[in-house]
Parts: sequence; structure tokens; C-alpha cells
Amino acid sequence: MKTRVFSFGDCSAVRQVPSIFGDGRYQPFIAIDNVYPNHLDGDGPRNFYHQIIDEKSDRLNQFKKLLRWEGDVSNGSSIYSKLDDIGDLLLQGVEPRLNGAKKDAYLRSQPELWIAPVWHSIYVDLSILLGECAIGEYEQVNPKWVPPVDRDEPQGYLDYPAILFDVKTAPVDDPLLEALSKEYQSANKQDFKDGAWIDIYDRVVLETGFDPEGFDYREYSPDRVSRLLAPSQNQPRFYPFEAAWAFLLFGFQRKYLPDMLDEYYAHGQIALGDCLRQETLPNWSTFPKLPVRKAQ
Repeated sequence: MKTRVFSFGDCSAVRQVPSIFGDGRYQPFIAIDNVYPNHLDGDGPRNFYHQIIDEKSDRLNQFKKLLRWEGDVSNGSSIYSKLDDIGDLLLQGVEPRLNGAKKDAYLRSQPELWIAPVWHSIYVDLSILLGECAIGEYEQVNPKWVPPVDRDEPQGYLDYPAILFDVKTAPVDDPLLEALSKEYQSANKQDFKDGAWIDIYDRVVLETGFDPEGFDYREYSPDRVSRLLAPSQNQPRFYPFEAAWAFLLFGFQRKYLPDMLDEYYAHGQIALGDCLRQETLPNWSTFPKLPVRKAQ
């Protein structure tokens, strides 16, 4: 069964339409392949990455137009409070795709279809801003934008651009990774096609006595296992697109669908500045504490 997904063609229809913030100078982002990278095969995720890098400066300027924000929003000693202010504006304005839709309509559809089309552009711009903020905040460890990792199949937020830090970390200490690595290395490449590696995963989990309920098979694909066991590929990463989506989605649910949230998110305060803090997993990969920029 085909799953309906958001198309950026819907953003084209709202070009030059005044935004909820004002004067209509804001030009929405239109993805080159018209959908998000986690819905694409082949070079789709890297196409999205290269478009983000090529349009990064323009998107930040468009975001400033949307917010009517003067000055630099991605650097400075007050970056956390700036982000909190931006987050408050966004959560006040976030709009549903269908006004008056009932709860069961949301339950039957994917979250990316919940918000109004222009908010998908705002989400991309917010993600770029968070990435640039992380680069400014951790400049001592040479942060940079990097394309998504190679994959056997769509990997959700891992299919989006990330921020990589020049900090070497030890391989992940996970005995299941070691066991799977040996099996994958001796397997025929045909065993990896169309998710056939899952059979290898299931067999190894049972043979080694691990509890299948304690693991997510998607975290143990051949490409991912190979990467996590290589120190040069296991450097810390910040996932700004994951952070921005979680922020907007939880804010949307609190505003329109509070009874769909568990008690923690229904009553907790949401602050955009928290996205830059390493404790907010899964926005960040697991790694040693990074040094923050010294006060000027």
C-alpha cells in the first residue's frame, strides 16, 4: 500500500502569499525532488543535501524576512535566548493543514501532512538556522555540514544533512555490533538486497541469546554496523532537521491535539534553545562533552 507523503509542490501554491507573520516577502523553499529525502532512493538524500548547502544563505535571509528579524540570528553570546524568542514566535503561528479537522483525521495520516504547506518551508529554514547555530557555538571543534550517510534503505532523520564535529570517539561498545559485523562480512552481497539482511540479524540475535525486544533492527543494518565500528566514521553529529521537526511537531500537538501527547510533553515547556544542548537526544549522537565557545 502506498503511503501519501508531503509534496513541496504544495509550497509552490503559496508563493508570495502573505505569511501568518506579515508582509508576504517570504519565498518558500521548494525541494529539488519535491519530497523529503527519507522518501527517496538513490541520490535523493544527497540531492537534498546539496540543495540545502547551495541555498543556505538565501534561506537564512528568507527566514529573517518571515520573522522580520534584524541582525544575525545564528551567532553571539545570547544565541540560546534568541532561539527561545524565535521558537515562541513559531509556536504562536504554527497552522494546521486542514482547519477544523477532527482527531481521527490526524490519526489516519502521517504527521508531515498535519501542518500547513508553508510550514514545511519554515521547518527547513529553522533546521538550517539550528545547524548554523551549532557551528557557531562549537567552533573550536571545526563543525561542518555533512551529507547523509550511505544506507541500505531509508533511515529517517539520518537521511538529512547533519553537523559533524572534529572529535574522534571510540567505536561503540555493543557486542551485538561485533557479532553482526562478522556475519555481514562473510555474507553474500545478495543477502543485503531488499532488506534480506534482516534474516541474518534475526538469526544472530537468537544465536547470541540477546532479547529481541531490547533492540531495534533498523539500528543494525550492514552500512550502519560498519560505520559504528569505525572510529573515523563515528564522530559526533548534530541532527538539526530532527531537532526542528520534533520542536514544531510537539508544539503543534500542544496547540491543536493536546490529548494525543503523553503527560510529559502535554505539560512540559518547550524551548527552542534546548535543541543546541547535547542532552536533547536524539538530536545529537552520543559522544563526550563538547567544549562551548568561550565568552567574548
